[in-house]
Amino acid sequence: MYLGEEKKPIKVEANTAVYIPPKTVHGIRNTGKDRLIVAFFVALGREKAEVI
Repeated sequence: MYLGEEKKPIKVEANTAVYIPPKTVHGIRNTGKDRLIVAFFVALGREKAEVI
């Protein structure tokens, strides 16, 4: 996984939750042999909605 414009890799272990702040560049790639399951949960905040 990476976070931010610099796309520096971050190791994430199994059964780990990661918080990604709004408008943060991010990505994920499975580098292991097991299946990667990703779930996204989004909560409405105080920011106004923005169409990108």
